[in-house]
Amino acid sequence: MSGTLKIGGKTLATHDTNTNVAKIQLGSTSDVVLTDSAGNDVLSESGGVVSLENTKIVNVGTSTAASGTSVTFTGIPSTARIVYVVFEDVSKGAENMLLQLGTSSGVVTSGYSFRTAYAGGSNVASSTSSSSGFVTAGAGGDTTYISGTFSIYNIRDYVYVGTLTGGRLEAAYGFSGGGDVDLGGQLTQVKLSNTSGGSFDNGYFNVMWV
Repeated sequence: MSGTLKIGGKTLATHDTNTNVAKIQLGSTSDVVLTDSAGNDVLSESGGVVSLENTKIVNVGTSTAASGTSVTFTGIPSTARIVYVVFEDVSKGAENMLLQLGTSSGVVTSGYSFRTAYAGGSNVASSTSSSSGFVTAGAGGDTTYISGTFSIYNIRDYVYVGTLTGGRLEAAYGFSGGGDVDLGGQLTQVKLSNTSGGSFDNGYFNVMWV
């Protein structure tokens, strides 16, 4: 059985219950076809061209200076399925940086399986692993500056897969890593710190989500 939604004699949408497919009918003149709960236009059509309006594909947080022993971003919606944590020119002493994920119940500090490898310089190659969070590698020292991105994907249920790409800017080093963690809840916050509890003294962090 099929259904049709009409207003003023004009077809706006159709639904086929046999295939359970709903289709929005687009006209040949300018018509707003979808609005959000506040009445804002979010999808319009003009001359066969569909446009998104007042709609964010990627949401961007507020850039935050890397300082103190940790930086935490809260307010990530539980509906986010992809989260990016971006770091720029971060300096953190002779230790690796640690990213921990959290839910509405708090930051998860164990149960991670993550390994990062790095290479560069005089063909130096090594790796670092962590069960406490997603971790960078090739620590360096106080004059070490790193930039890169942690990409976090909600693959199923409360399991999140993380990948890392980045590099040391003052030396010919690059690093990449991957791993996963079961948070026991939906991701709503992230915390950046250092593996030995040291302080950040340069750079910026930000988060983005889809």
